[in-house]
Amino acid sequence: VGECSAENAVGNVRVIAGSFDGRIGPASTFSPVELWDVTLEKESTIELPFPENYNCILFVRRGNVAIIGKDGTEKNVGPQGVALTERDGSAVRLRSSSRDTSLLVMAGLPLEEPI
Repeated sequence: VGECSAENAVGNVRVIAGSFDGRIGPASTFSPVELWDVTLEKESTIELPFPENYNCILFVRRGNVAIIGKDGTEKNVGPQGVALTERDGSAVRLRSSSRDTSLLVMAGLPLEEPI
């Protein structure tokens, strides 16, 4: 699994599938997806880049984060919480409000297929 530092060296990103900061994950997929295990070691604000047309799901494993919208509004997500983001923009901006925050980030193209 490729690992690299998160923005401003506030933590690290383990790339399971897709890519982050030039690192490519080992998992093979049938459609374009990003799957990252993100750890934020201190209270901080980071931006995670995605292609503009991707859906994104954030699962907070440990700690607390606020998802910061384009208008500056924040949606808080606590431990074991899940957030879905809209396809609006090319990044997700997060603020961790606790040390040692851990989240799983999943993103990909909408398949537009029936379930």
